[in-house]
Amino acid sequence: DGDELVVHFSGHGTQVPSDDPEESDSKDEAICPCDMNLIEDGDLRIIFKPLGDKGTVKLTFIADCCHSGTLLDHNDVVISGPK
Repeated sequence: DGDELVVHFSGHGTQVPSDDPEESDSKDEAICPCDMNLIEDGDLRIIFKPLGDKGTVKLTFIADCCHSGTLLDHNDVVISGPK
C-alpha cells in the first residue's frame, strides 16, 4: 500500500514578512529549530512535495507550535482512516 511517514515538531513557531502575493496576510509561517535557522512554510513544501509526487507515501505532519494552523498553507484539513 505504500509507506507512512510521521513528522512531529514541538517548539517555537513564528511569522516573517513575505513578498509572495499568494500569502493573503503577507507573512510566511516558520518553525524555529534550536539552531534558530528558520524553516519557512515554502521550505516545508519543497521538502514534502516529492513524497506526494510518488503517490505511495502517506504523510502526517504534526506541529505543536505557534502559527501551526497555517504552516502548510492548506485550506482544508484532511483526516482519514479508522477512528
